[in-house]
Amino acid sequence: MDNTKVKSLKDLVSKLFGLTAKGNTICEVLDSVDTPKEILLKSSTAESTKVFKITVVDAGTLTATEVTE
Repeated sequence: MDNTKVKSLKDLVSKLFGLTAKGNTICEVLDSVDTPKEILLKSSTAESTKVFKITVVDAGTLTATEVTE
């Protein structure tokens, strides 16, 4: 992702998730997009290059699986 500034929450949603948001207020914009089924996060360990896929099931159990591809 590049470091350019975003002009609005709609632009931020588009840039982060590749989704088109609708609405004019923060609540309308957030309500108009589906949340992702998984999130990719970089490790917070210094100098690590690992990436993890984070998922959650209906019971609330979180899982972090290393992405190796």
